[in-house]
Amino acid sequence: MQGSESRTYRYKAYDKQGKLVHGTELGKSELDVTVKLKKQSLIPLEVTTLAQTKKVGRVTGAVIEETTSQLSLLLKSGLKIDKALEVLAENAPNAKIQSILEEVGIGVKQGRELWRCMSEHPTAFPNLYVEMVKIGEASGRLTEVFAKLAENLKFQRELSKKITQAMVYPMFILLVCVVSLVAIFNFVVPSMSGLFESLQEIPVYTQLLLDVSGFVQSYQVHMLAALVVAVIAFIKASENPDFRKRVDGFLAAFPLTRNAVLLVERIRYSASMELMLTSGVDLAKSMSMSTASVKSDALQSQLSKAHDDVSQGRSLVESLSGIQLFDPISLSLIRVGEETGQTGLVFGEINSRSRNQFETWMLKLTAMLEPLMIVIMGGIVGSVVIIMLLSIVSVNDVSF
Repeated sequence: MQGSESRTYRYKAYDKQGKLVHGTELGKSELDVTVKLKKQSLIPLEVTTLAQTKKVGRVTGAVIEETTSQLSLLLKSGLKIDKALEVLAENAPNAKIQSILEEVGIGVKQGRELWRCMSEHPTAFPNLYVEMVKIGEASGRLTEVFAKLAENLKFQRELSKKITQAMVYPMFILLVCVVSLVAIFNFVVPSMSGLFESLQEIPVYTQLLLDVSGFVQSYQVHMLAALVVAVIAFIKASENPDFRKRVDGFLAAFPLTRNAVLLVERIRYSASMELMLTSGVDLAKSMSMSTASVKSDALQSQLSKAHDDVSQGRSLVESLSGIQLFDPISLSLIRVGEETGQTGLVFGEINSRSRNQFETWMLKLTAMLEPLMIVIMGGIVGSVVIIMLLSIVSVNDVSF
């Protein structure tokens, strides 16, 4: 009788130098894995089964948002941070975030600051996030900080979702048009080609239609393969920061998207400024951290200069007045906020106004794109249909 099947176990152990290490090991049981670890001169601290459903995963914005929100609720209910992290790790949606939460929790139990433990995982917790946690720990307002972070992350995710949704309908219309043209060139035009065989001279538009149909039939597989390769290449290239910056630069310069890009960047910056200032961060530090949330290199450079100006004693509104990021109304609000000591609340108002403006822009864009795409795609398909009808008429004329 054969022994039980080996499974993958997750372990945490101390090495000879007393350093905490973790990893995975194959074994038939927890005891079997413990014996293997001891043979490797490791002192097992914890050995648990790595569930099949949690072998893979990635840290998405939605995962971090949910984790942050739950962390705020657990702390609000009275749990200590180490216990809250332990609860979250046990119920993590995938192995990646589970491992991160476990490592952060272990660091906290060892007496390290939470923000330092989180800073070791930049893919999950960016600089702004870590800085906010640092401030929350120092001020004793960690629960409030996590609640604000969760709200900010939720907004950022909804913003990205709305941008994606705005492009769904135009892409659907484009897909319908392409499918229609492929069907016409593969089935309709070939079935009509026999009508023109008896003609000694074929009209130019008819010959063009037949040539295009023949080209599509001969090279459609190649074109599809090229399209797939192009899409994959674009997705891979999008992982490159330099490529993303070039795309962002193009969108910022393109007339149709320029205003929207500025609005999105204003939303990012003002949301970060509100979060930092209302949490007790000083103005210069808030500007420095919020500048990192902006994606445009040009705007980052301008905002960095504004930060330097503020550090040297200039007023905030004077430092920001030469930046295209803020319109006159926003600058007026910032001036009032600076004079009344309510700068954080003012940036919250700017954020709210900018969000409304962006949603209005999206509605206008969608309302404009829908009929525009229908007219363009309908014109393309309609032109092909008209050429087909003219070709049929020319055959009938010859018959007479």
